[in-house]
Amino acid sequence: MAYGPEPDAYDVDWVVSTARQHDASLEQDVALALATEAYGLLREVGSPDAPALARALMARHQADVSHLNAVAKATVDFFEAGA
Repeated sequence: MAYGPEPDAYDVDWVVSTARQHDASLEQDVALALATEAYGLLREVGSPDAPALARALMARHQADVSHLNAVAKATVDFFEAGA
């Protein structure tokens, strides 16, 4: 079984908003693309591991490392909150 909530329970808008609060230079469209992909990657990673998620995102995106880390952390925070 995959880790995390079912797709309809994932609040990508919350993740985007939270990531942008932690990284003011993170643009909305970049955050949305990363947060959308982060959901699937975290379910593949199988555990709430923000560094592993950031590395997985880095392998697929040329985004700024601070952007990747902010989205990875916000995604893990969402999952850990049991939302």
